Amino acid sequence: MKVNIDTIYPNELNDEIYQNTDLTDLIQSLQRNGQLEPIVVMRQKGKMTIVSGHRRYFALKQLGVKEVEIRIDKFDNPIIALIEFNRYRQKTATDILREGRYLEQEYRKKMGGGKGTRTDLKKTKSFDTLQKVAQDIGIGTSNYKKLKAIHRLSPDLLE
Repeated sequence: MKVNIDTIYPNELNDEIYQNTDLTDLIQSLQRNGQLEPIVVMRQKGKMTIVSGHRRYFALKQLGVKEVEIRIDKFDNPIIALIEFNRYRQKTATDILREGRYLEQEYRKKMGGGKGTRTDLKKTKSFDTLQKVAQDIGIGTSNYKKLKAIHRLSPDLLE
């Protein structure tokens, strides 16, 4: 579906998690090939908010494009959806930590607690939030814990 670019809005959370990147290559690709993938949006508080395609949105805005292709979806958890859509994005250590922080919050809301519940009574596996987050952001649990420790002890090293 094509809409006026001014009717869709960036998700503020995207800027909280991810650092801005150079759009030069994307702008050149869009000039050569046009928009190949729709921008994924959700209806939120009466407006269409971007879930996937922030870089495309800003590149298309810089090119002066007035109409863009979008796809409207619904998500059980828009925060997890935003992070999942960015799974294969090239990220800094800071981006990874921010993703992890938001995923931890969402999983704790959804599943409760940190390490889960007693499994000896229910005969089910425990839910380890840190392990799930590390898996979802694509690094090992010990590396995720190391990043968190570096951030806590000496955050300037992450840059």
